This record gives sequence, structure tokens and C-alpha cells, in this order.
Amino acid sequence: MSQTMNQKTASKKNKKNKKRVKTQARKPSSVAAPEEETEEEVLTFGDKLLHAVTPHLTTIIFAMIAGFLGFAAIAFIIRGQSDKKAMEWRELSNATSIANRTGEISGWKQVAETYPEATAGLWASQMAGDQQLRMGLEQITYNRDSGMGMIKKSKEFFQSVLDGPATAQTPMLKQASHFSMAYAHESLGEFAEAKVLYDKLLSDAPDSAFAEHARRGSARSGSEDYVVLYDKFDTWDEDVIGTAPGPQVPERPSIDFPEVDLPAGDKPPAESPTIPGAASGSS
Repeated sequence: MSQTMNQKTASKKNKKNKKRVKTQARKPSSVAAPEEETEEEVLTFGDKLLHAVTPHLTTIIFAMIAGFLGFAAIAFIIRGQSDKKAMEWRELSNATSIANRTGEISGWKQVAETYPEATAGLWASQMAGDQQLRMGLEQITYNRDSGMGMIKKSKEFFQSVLDGPATAQTPMLKQASHFSMAYAHESLGEFAEAKVLYDKLLSDAPDSAFAEHARRGSARSGSEDYVVLYDKFDTWDEDVIGTAPGPQVPERPSIDFPEVDLPAGDKPPAESPTIPGAASGSS
């Protein structure tokens, strides 16, 4: 009986050993399997990516080249625009120097015609109009028709500024053009138009450098007394009144010395006297 129990015990031990061996045999295979599957999945993703990109590789390369060329073109355009603006302001500066020396506005007119949609061109029109307005106001005192013609001409310059592109009009340029146009209207007796522009300037920029002058201009343009005074000036004609009334101004005294008859002995000799001590023909 003991022998039988020993056999059973040995049999159980053998079974346990077999189970242990099987378990150990299965463990390595169960650990290695996920590694093989992971490696297979990574390779498969790389292959899929390569297969997906390869047909479009040429397109991608051309897109990169096109992008680089587009960037280079934009940089070239920006640089060209910068050079153009520098040239516009340089020409305006030269025209201003000539006008300051000679009073000639032809340089400003040339810049305005060459760059009608640029800020420099609009400033050229503004300065040409201001100079034309100034000369007209000076000339109106002794030649009214000619002075009025110059003032009317200045309005054309100011109007070109007002009609210019909004992107080229700086705040100062807008204010200057409105004030100058209003002053030109006022100088021509067009008070309703002048008051509208003065009031617009005050509404848009009440704290500008032109505000105080615009307030005075608006007050003048809306004053009946000022309108009556301008009408008298506009219809005034110079009359020739002839000799001024009142006592005649006496003739001015003569300061010429009268001729005096000298005695015979005091008359100067007909010929020049001989210098004493001087001998003719002396060497």
C-alpha cells in the first residue's frame, strides 16, 4: 500500500512538472508575439506613407518651388514700391526747392501730373494751389481781373486733391485742402460754398492747426456785413478825379546858381597859365 501511495505521489509530481514546463514554454511565445505584431504594424505604416507620397512627390516639389518664387516676387514688388515712393518724394523735394527760390510752380505741376494717385503727387497739387492762391491775393490789389483768375486757377489744384484716392490722403493733407479751397471760395465771394467747407473742417478735425482760422472764416462767410463789404469791393471802379481840390501847391524854389558877370580884370584867362618853373623842351 505504501508503494501504491509513493507511485501516486510521484505521478502528481510529474504532472506538476509537466504543467510548469508547459507554462514556461508558453510565456516566451506570448511575450514575443506582440513585439512581432508591433514591428509589423510600424513597417506597414511606413510603407503606406511612402506609397501615398510617392505619386505626388513631383507635385510637392513644384509646390515648394512655386512658394519660394512667390515669396521672392512679393519681396521684389515691395522693394520696387519702396524705391518708387522714394523717387516720388525726391522729385517733390526738388520741385519745392525750385519754387522757394524762383516762385515757379511748374515743378509741382509736373510731379502732380506724374503721380496723380500718390501722396507726393497730391501734396504737389496742394502746394501749387497755395502758391497760386497767394500770388492771386497779392495781385488782386493792383490788377483785380488777373488776381481773380489766379485764385480761380488755384481751385483746380485743390479740387484734384479732394478728388484724390482716400488711401493717399493723409489727415494733414485733407485738412489743408479743405481750408485752402474754402479760403479760395471766400476770396471769390462764394460765401455759401466757403462756409460749408469751413464747417466741415471744424466738424472733422476740431482740434487741428486750421481750426481757429476755420472758425473765423465760417464767421466771416456767414456775416451779412461782410457780404455787403465784399460787394462794394467787387463793384468798385477807380475813377479819375483830376486835380485835387483845395489851394494850389506853390512851385518849388529853384536852387540853380545864376550867372554873374565878372569885371574884366577878374575874368579867368582864355588859356591856361604856364606852370612856374617848368620850361618847355626841358629834358
